[in-house]
Amino acid sequence: MQILKSCLLVILASAISLSTSIFAEEDKSSLLKEFDFSTRIPSYELIDSSFDDLCKIFGKTRTISDAQREELWNEYEGKYVRWQGIVTYKGIGEQDWKRVGIRHNLGTNVEILFDDDKKRIVGMINSMDIITYTGKLSQFFDRNLMFELVDAAIEKINGVSAEEYIVNRHNNSSKEYSREAADRNSEDKSTSAYERRDVPDENADFTFDELDTIFGKNSSLSFAQKEKLWNKFQGKSVLWRGIVTYNNSGKTNLHRIGIRHTTGTNIEFVLDEDKIEENVAELIKRGDDITYTGELAKLFGRNLLCSIVNVEIQKIGEKSLLDKKGEKSSQANSDFSADADKEKEDTTDIIIAESMAPEVIQKDELEIITTQEGFIKTPFQEIEAIFGNKSRLTESQKDKLWKEYQGKLVRWQGRVVNRGLGRVSGLRMGVSHSDITDVELCFNITMKDKVLSTKTGDLITYTGRLDKRRGYILPYRIEDGYIEQIMEVQQSTDSAP
Repeated sequence: MQILKSCLLVILASAISLSTSIFAEEDKSSLLKEFDFSTRIPSYELIDSSFDDLCKIFGKTRTISDAQREELWNEYEGKYVRWQGIVTYKGIGEQDWKRVGIRHNLGTNVEILFDDDKKRIVGMINSMDIITYTGKLSQFFDRNLMFELVDAAIEKINGVSAEEYIVNRHNNSSKEYSREAADRNSEDKSTSAYERRDVPDENADFTFDELDTIFGKNSSLSFAQKEKLWNKFQGKSVLWRGIVTYNNSGKTNLHRIGIRHTTGTNIEFVLDEDKIEENVAELIKRGDDITYTGELAKLFGRNLLCSIVNVEIQKIGEKSLLDKKGEKSSQANSDFSADADKEKEDTTDIIIAESMAPEVIQKDELEIITTQEGFIKTPFQEIEAIFGNKSRLTESQKDKLWKEYQGKLVRWQGRVVNRGLGRVSGLRMGVSHSDITDVELCFNITMKDKVLSTKTGDLITYTGRLDKRRGYILPYRIEDGYIEQIMEVQQSTDSAP
């Protein structure tokens, strides 16, 4: 009898265990139905290159020319990769949730974009999570943030599969897995001195550092708390001073200017063509110290804190663009603007750096001396003083003056940095006159043997026709290149000849 009772207890326990297991599987299956783990990645397009592999090719320490880089990127663009990195940020709000930043070495190196069917799984990951992800290489940026990936999917989170991670979060009631719910339940809790105060008025004096402490990447607030608190600040006016990191105001459909307050780009202006005159935007160049006003617009909540609209530039350095009535002063126009563009007969609008002579170039005095062979006698160093990054000319002034040099023949001497033959870019060579690549020399294919016979460091005398002036990153471009003389780099030796 005792044996029979024991057997019945064992059978009952087994039945309960089996039932629990069945229900658990049903719950797991039901839970995972809410997530889409399907993949559209064609296996034949998935490449084995790691982030480090591509960083060596496209990163700042690359040894290839810009033309070679563009050609290589055409081969990688559209290919799928599988990488592992650390989450640095997630987008805030209904529109930006799909953007996730990933760190592979320093800072954010990759931004991955998800489709709408991945919203639930993206909501599960947090800053500092280690994820294995896939995606299609979409864009290359020549900065610390190198790549944008689209059609992204998450395969692993902190070393476990995404499916297992979801089940663990569902079954685990610890603070780690319930942080988002806890944040929602504590929305009414005061999180900072600024949240306890009344809604800021129009004249509230907010410094960038104050807002960065609350909303920036090092803030202790959750995304939900930041988004709720931002509603009190959005649309409020600021008066700040920062350094220009980029100016895309002249590019179609961009009209953006980046500003640095600490490191990197912290603020992005969204230019309104109805409120900001184009000639003011053109005055601003990379590295300028500007004082500006505007209204807080969109929160990003990371190193790039937010965007600002209705921008007014008040000062460039210590030079004011406004008079007491808030209108442009005549002095500002004379200091910054190309008033000469309004009157084609004006001949004294291009001011040269102190190291150049004469201090003011007039069109009727601008004489570019040429040799009997047709080459201008202007050395590279003089061209660089006028158009280089250390020049005091504005971009519009450089553009205007460059028209006098464009198409002219030069004969210069420099050192070979790199050279190559691309299917799209053609036969090109990077030439240095300082410690960087200063000139991109473009050749006819008939020069192939001579160009490719050179070595890095060789001193060459070359000729060509000036085509494009130097940009912030890109070198001067010279067409119709020809190598007149090659002086091979001397090999060091310990023994006397």
